[in-house]
Amino acid sequence: MQGDSNCTPREKEEEKTRVEAMGDERSAAEYELQKNVLLKAIRPGGLFYEYVDRGPVEMLCVPHQLFLESSGIAPYLRLPSPHSHNSSIATTTLRIGERDVALTPEQHQQIACITREAFLDYHLVHFDGVASPAFVTLRGQRGEFSADLQSVARYGRIGASKVLCELSPLIELDDASVSAFHPCKLHILVLAKPLMDDEEVHNLLSALQRILPPMEGAGTEQCQNDQKAGVEQTPGPSFLENCFSREAILNYRRTVAKDNDVHSKEFQEMMKLPVCAPVAKTISNFVETIQQRDAPLFDNTDVRRAISFCLDQCRRIPFFARDASKLHIAAEGFEKYIMTKLYWRAFGVDPEERERNKELNERLRRLSPLVNAEELDALKEVEEHHLWGQAMLDLEGMNFFKTPREKLRCAVRACEGLAKAVSAALVQKKKKCFDGNINNNNNIGNNDNSKSMDENPVVFGADEFLPCFMLLVLRASPRDYYLHVHYVKRFRDASLITPHESYCLTNLESAAEFWLSYTTSLSCQTGTSRPSTPQKTIVEDLFIAPVATSFIVQPADKDEICAVAQQTESKYGQLSNSSFQHDFFSLTGDVVPEGINVAKLLLEERKPFENLTVAELRGIVEEARRLLAEKHKSTQTGSKSPD
Repeated sequence: MQGDSNCTPREKEEEKTRVEAMGDERSAAEYELQKNVLLKAIRPGGLFYEYVDRGPVEMLCVPHQLFLESSGIAPYLRLPSPHSHNSSIATTTLRIGERDVALTPEQHQQIACITREAFLDYHLVHFDGVASPAFVTLRGQRGEFSADLQSVARYGRIGASKVLCELSPLIELDDASVSAFHPCKLHILVLAKPLMDDEEVHNLLSALQRILPPMEGAGTEQCQNDQKAGVEQTPGPSFLENCFSREAILNYRRTVAKDNDVHSKEFQEMMKLPVCAPVAKTISNFVETIQQRDAPLFDNTDVRRAISFCLDQCRRIPFFARDASKLHIAAEGFEKYIMTKLYWRAFGVDPEERERNKELNERLRRLSPLVNAEELDALKEVEEHHLWGQAMLDLEGMNFFKTPREKLRCAVRACEGLAKAVSAALVQKKKKCFDGNINNNNNIGNNDNSKSMDENPVVFGADEFLPCFMLLVLRASPRDYYLHVHYVKRFRDASLITPHESYCLTNLESAAEFWLSYTTSLSCQTGTSRPSTPQKTIVEDLFIAPVATSFIVQPADKDEICAVAQQTESKYGQLSNSSFQHDFFSLTGDVVPEGINVAKLLLEERKPFENLTVAELRGIVEEARRLLAEKHKSTQTGSKSPD
């Protein structure tokens, strides 16, 4: 009592507030224990009492009763356990609004499964570790509690849900009548909002409504209105083109995390070393200086100068001098750090590029339903391959990353998946042709040859790959495609680009210019909005005498893709982007290097590709083009010869 008399008025007011809050929490807890339909559903006889463990969980998060009622979920949670009635008699009644709906045992079981998987599993939480606020739900969504356990939020979602009160487990932990991780044995938190977004709630209610039997007569509309009473407060999903949820982005990033790993943790540990303190300070000061500027980064001059200066500092440190691979890690780390921090000052800041990007986005959207594979001389079978959708997602994945390398790696994955699809399509097409010739000739002794087709490598070049890549870009229609291409071209260090990546970057640039010019050619036509003939001339204009860079791809069931193009580009990878494009697209068959024995160069001398001169590379390319031309000519001659 003496301590109370010494309290100041402010302290007394705060104590009164705390007591009132505790009283409110106790009253809220009592109300939820008595009224909350989810808590009733996990008790004996409830919808979820027959619970089957799906993994360790430590907590049950329960949306408060007012939400369950207003959202329209409460009527379904009031149903009894589907195992509590005779399975052969439909005695279960679901009351929705003012109507009673009789459920068959099958419908009752379906409702129990859907509410369990699409609602309860969202709120069963497994923590990452002891005293860790981070958790994962049984649905796989991750989230985190605040330090004071007063709110909880899911990763990738805006806002947090307030914790209203805490409840003790509903049954004793040593009760053997239920499993170890039964919801009744878990600590319970009552939340103001569920660990679900509006779209997920809408999908749950839509799935439940599809189970209910349709009503007849005048009651049909009334029943549907009753069922949708709670849905009106939660807007339905907006399926926008190229729109992905934050969670889908996180899942995609986790999937490609290994590919994007450039020893980031090792780079961070290196920068923490005392000898690297000046380097870390330099790069940090550079980023801070650029952030304080009003002008955006229209070119890579400042970025390249800063990275070069930091690398020069690193070369004077014995730690880096002893191991050249450490310098490579540092170069990748500097670029990733700078471009992540300065992304919005470097991406899409050029007004001219933004206009071109807007034009390309509009034209891709308009042309996608109009242009088919035949008009591009592309293989229509690639669109039916199972990797086609993944390749489109990889192109759209450029929107999920900030660094030039990560965006470029998305394009590389798209090209690799497309190469497998093209290989499989060519194998299928060749096999059909071969089987047709056998049927025409009544030759039944070539089954071994047909069987061996799938085992032989399939050789294809730019004539097959590039049209399919143009079709891929058209179908995917990635957002801000033009901006991504020029961002990578401008800020990705050329010395860190591999030959394969350089080839893919060239394909990206070519596709952007191709579709801009393709659409322009369409506007010149009169009387039609769709080209009446294949636009092969446009491809020939963009890719003047394409180099016969041939992908040698194993059959589609194997993962390896061996590309002669990758070897041919090893010399060009050291050049600038402009010179690479010029050499790649302007080689013609008119100029044949003299005095180069390609067979001796490759088979006897076994000279590495990185040591070849430009003349030797051109000799190899011309020899490959000549052989392909002879093969094409012999194929045409064979097809014209009489049976």
